[in-house]
Amino acid sequence: MLGLAVALSAILSCGEKISSHGSGSSFVFTDDSDNITATSARLHAHYVGTEIEGDNVGVICDKDGKLNASKSPRVSSVPGEDGKFYVTFFDLTPDTVYEYMAYAKADGKEYYGKKKSFRTQGIPVTSVTVTAPATILYMEDNKPMELTVKVLPENANQQVTWTSSNDKIATVSSTGVVTGKSGGEVTITATSVQTSSKYGSCKISVKSVPPAGAIDLGLPSGRYWRNCNLGANNASQRGDYYAWAEISSKSSFTEGNYKWKSTTHIMYEKYQGSYSSSYGDGDHLTYLRQADYEDDAARQKLGGTWRIPSAADWFELRTNCTLTKVSGGIKFTAKNKDRRGQYNEIILPFGGYKLESAMQYPDSGYYGENQGYYWGDEVRYRWYNASPDNFSAMMSFIKFGSECNAGDEWKCRYYGAMIRPVCD
Repeated sequence: MLGLAVALSAILSCGEKISSHGSGSSFVFTDDSDNITATSARLHAHYVGTEIEGDNVGVICDKDGKLNASKSPRVSSVPGEDGKFYVTFFDLTPDTVYEYMAYAKADGKEYYGKKKSFRTQGIPVTSVTVTAPATILYMEDNKPMELTVKVLPENANQQVTWTSSNDKIATVSSTGVVTGKSGGEVTITATSVQTSSKYGSCKISVKSVPPAGAIDLGLPSGRYWRNCNLGANNASQRGDYYAWAEISSKSSFTEGNYKWKSTTHIMYEKYQGSYSSSYGDGDHLTYLRQADYEDDAARQKLGGTWRIPSAADWFELRTNCTLTKVSGGIKFTAKNKDRRGQYNEIILPFGGYKLESAMQYPDSGYYGENQGYYWGDEVRYRWYNASPDNFSAMMSFIKFGSECNAGDEWKCRYYGAMIRPVCD
């Protein structure tokens, strides 16, 4: 016997006349139920009159609105002196609607009160857990992802309602099947129908069909790196040089021709840090162009979801690839297989950064021209020679001496550097 918890039905106003003997007459009435638990309920009734004897009164009870007076389970009860009686039904199903009515026998006939109903209590849900077979849904596979939900305890109502945090990225069916719609991250949630405060969720990264030139390096984030620099035609070319947050390349890089220059030399006109008297690096501003792609050269030149890498992107690349020297640059070979079982690679060519029109190799004494500088998506505020300085931005570098080396440095925003795009 199954069901859901609801309020009791309204009180019945009257019963049916059951017999007439001499000057007396009797009626039977179905009353409210009480002591309702998940598996039992006490059902009340009463009769009016004096012609009922023995066990000729009782209650009929059945579930799901299928009450049949001649077939449904019934329990007899000895009537009390005041005509009231009750019957307790056990082994009921939690969270289920039942119908019941009183009956009485007289003159070889059976008579009934009006139908009433009750609902057993549900077993409280303690937890809902959602499990995905993978963290990334690749739209190019043209296959949905089926999620698994576990509701505890197991004898509680197992029904859940599925929702997606963004139907434009992915939808979810009533059975937990996720279908990708566009690239991005989405949260899928299963909420208990029995106890709405109990729910579980999981995050899924939906990958659009990758654009041309996207390389899957098996990174934990699932991010793609481009096979060549911005403005290059192949992996060995340096491509174009850009000042930070400028979308057009140029041949000479000075503070005077920087798009966001400031006459104060302290704060630039855009992407300003917070003034602070703290020492050291002070306040960092990270991922500034994530919501401001109008200043992202990669997005403006390539479209789609291409963008300049963040500091986290560069760190992930370095820590999940093996670096080896090749002609004119450094090869990054994936430590993890892509989803097709391949260890892919990209090559970052050497090339210093530019100040005015001259190429700069700051560690030329040791590395010579075996150096390469690439913009990252981060600027910072710091103290510089006892004055506030907000014109430095992150450059990721590659270098080769006795071994390959990669890391981050801070350079003036108006310097020129290469860009290696990434896409989500």
